[in-house]
Amino acid sequence: RAHYNLKDSRYVSCFVKNVTFSGNGKFIFLQRYMAGFSELPKRRIDMSLAIAADNLNIISNCLVTYISFNLKCKGFDENSLYMLQKLDVQKLSRTFSSEFNELSDYLVAITEDSEIADMKAVVEKFVKGRNTDESSS
Repeated sequence: RAHYNLKDSRYVSCFVKNVTFSGNGKFIFLQRYMAGFSELPKRRIDMSLAIAADNLNIISNCLVTYISFNLKCKGFDENSLYMLQKLDVQKLSRTFSSEFNELSDYLVAITEDSEIADMKAVVEKFVKGRNTDESSS
């Protein structure tokens, strides 16, 4: 029920501070909170990122699931591009390298033949985060 009460960003910090999730609780909560991803307002995406905090693998998994099952290589919608721009690429690649690599490889594969410049630019910037992190290791 809590996911229905987080329509206002001022409640998110209170929620994040006071609610602890056990096991997969945060993942399950965010799956429900982010249901209907393509229709979500940007504010709700921002709140999802705040709730995920250091568990960016949850967001990565949600994106891979959404892109692979819903978009079927047709391209990205506005919310997918927005989420990719907002993700902390460095933190995701350092903390959850396998999820980051899976997402990066998938994004590169589905945009390889794309002629949409905005989409290619976002994916290139995202993947560049992986390359920057690898070169600093």
